[in-house]
Amino acid sequence: MTFYNKIRAVNSILNKTSKDVQSFTTGASVSCVSGCFECCTKNIFATELEFYPLAYHLYKTNQAEFYLEKYNAGNKQASPCVLFNPSMHNNEFGCSQYKYRGLVCRLFGFSFNTGKNGELKFATCKPLKIKYKERLSELPKMQILKPEMKNYYSLLYKIDFYLADEIVPMNEAIVKAIEKVLFHYEIRNTKKRI
Repeated sequence: MTFYNKIRAVNSILNKTSKDVQSFTTGASVSCVSGCFECCTKNIFATELEFYPLAYHLYKTNQAEFYLEKYNAGNKQASPCVLFNPSMHNNEFGCSQYKYRGLVCRLFGFSFNTGKNGELKFATCKPLKIKYKERLSELPKMQILKPEMKNYYSLLYKIDFYLADEIVPMNEAIVKAIEKVLFHYEIRNTKKRI
């Protein structure tokens, strides 16, 4: 699979995930707590592969170096996610690259994991557990699409087993993806000049 086809394949999974999560949230009548960005400020782990579409977008829009510099300037300690914008800037608050967020960002809060006994467990945050305290026990029984995290990650394994298997802190995953995309296209552009 070519590098670009790998990016397209991951992007296809991200789009499918967003549609499935949207179907779930609509069917279950659940949504994030307004103004809450708790998941953006926690130490979340991800794969570099799920951030290839983001890295490609940043490369194409000449923003890749900005995010690498932001990461290297020490913001990695300030926030577990270099994409998180903690203050209002250009009418953006929260994820500065929401359209290109990773798989974990799309699934967390609105997906399920399988428990020890095979039961579905809602994988969510404390604010949603409080907001939907009464509904949580009903969700697994509802006749609606129930996105399971493992199913989406298994799709990443089919694209690149090695990259889908390595789970690292969010910032590290984002930076690795950006560096790989930059390296790939720098090599490609160098070959064109020769």
